[in-house]
Amino acid sequence: MSALPDLRPPQAARSHGTSDDRFGRVVQCVSPYAIYLLDAGGCVISWNSCAERMAGYQANEILDRHFSVFYPPEEVERGTPAANLQAALVAGHYEDESWRLRKDRSRFLASVAITPIYDRQGNHTGFSKTTRDLTECCKRMDRMEVHTIQVETRSAELERLTSALQEANRAMESFAYSVSHDLRAPLRAMWGFAEALQEDYGEKLDEQGRRYTRSVMDAARRMDELIEDLLAYSRLSRVEMELSSVELEATLREVVEEVCTGDTRCKRSIAVAAPLPSVIAHRLTLIQVLTNLLSNALKFVASGTRPQVRVFAEAHDRSIRLWMEDNGLGIAPEHLQRIFLPFERLHGPAPYPGTGIGLAIVSKGMERMGGRAGVESELGRGSRFWIELPAADEGQ
Repeated sequence: MSALPDLRPPQAARSHGTSDDRFGRVVQCVSPYAIYLLDAGGCVISWNSCAERMAGYQANEILDRHFSVFYPPEEVERGTPAANLQAALVAGHYEDESWRLRKDRSRFLASVAITPIYDRQGNHTGFSKTTRDLTECCKRMDRMEVHTIQVETRSAELERLTSALQEANRAMESFAYSVSHDLRAPLRAMWGFAEALQEDYGEKLDEQGRRYTRSVMDAARRMDELIEDLLAYSRLSRVEMELSSVELEATLREVVEEVCTGDTRCKRSIAVAAPLPSVIAHRLTLIQVLTNLLSNALKFVASGTRPQVRVFAEAHDRSIRLWMEDNGLGIAPEHLQRIFLPFERLHGPAPYPGTGIGLAIVSKGMERMGGRAGVESELGRGSRFWIELPAADEGQ
């Protein structure tokens, strides 16, 4: 490979000594630019190692050849190489970005700068030409553009889904309002008229008539309870929950008072292994969850059996698992996976009234609070329901 000639005045070259050698090595080996020296006609008389790597030629293959070898054929036919040299002569410098060819005829996008060279007498002796391969830069830019488009697309899709979700929530709220007011009003009318019929005309009705009246009242009551539970389940999906530290023991005492409503015998059926720790939860939702679990534990027992419920807590890593054991009917293994789904009743409404949504509310409530719910049970041997929530920081 020919060395790059010293284009500076002789006295300047002599005055710098070894720094010129270091500069030459940088130009030859380190520069990220392909550097060519062309004679006045445009033939290559020297280049650096970056030019060799970029173009794919060996020195003996390119030296003394016209630099148009790097241009695509259509550009050569248009006279672009000569026009670029002429533009550099006229303006003193020429730059552009266009396609160039490697030895293997592959194309790459190049940033090119051509500068004319003159001797000390002002005679034009050649050109210096620098080239930088922009292909990788373009690939990175393309990747960035694709990534940007993907982000914009996902953002637009997220906005669309958010808008759809907000619209669905508005529709759900409208439906809930309709259910709460428009559907319950006729039920209250049914209940009111049936109750008036029973009170005012009960003596004139025979036993079958009184039985029909009670059936109408019971059906209206069950329908009202079902609507109330559906609304409660629906609200759990929409309500904003601000989680905080909640004392399990105090909350459970409140739930026991509500479920037993002053019934001393009921309270004696519930054994709580105090003390109970605090958890991170939404207090009102936790009350609803515990109320449903405790009501089921007291309700689903065999006829003639006094219910017995034991409540205790265990620490699980950074969470608290609260157990509620009962001596009830138990659950067959094939039903354990579906009891937390809406309307999944394992027993008929006659001996065990309910809507079949209570455990679905438990599951949804725990999900919204970032917790879990589960059950261990055997048919005829009672059940062990559990809920698990993050433990509260004792320093709070």
